[in-house]
Amino acid sequence: IADSFDEQDLIQAQQILANSINNQYSTNGSIASTFLYLDSWKRPHDYFITRIDDIKKITVQEVRDAVKRVLNTNNMSIFKVGPL
Repeated sequence: IADSFDEQDLIQAQQILANSINNQYSTNGSIASTFLYLDSWKRPHDYFITRIDDIKKITVQEVRDAVKRVLNTNNMSIFKVGPL
């Protein structure tokens, strides 16, 4: 599984995460929740900006290593969804 993850997958995942962070400022309620989170967890006000930069620094090999460390493919089940 880990070896099938490639550069295109990484770019797509990074874009999804970056866009989800931008959505945290789309309404007054989400802005308030974001600032509450920052205050509650004692994060700096630029936390989400620096987080995007940190996400962009992640490499394909780091993702592959994490998958190998976390997922145990010997205990996985495969499910088929949809018409058979």
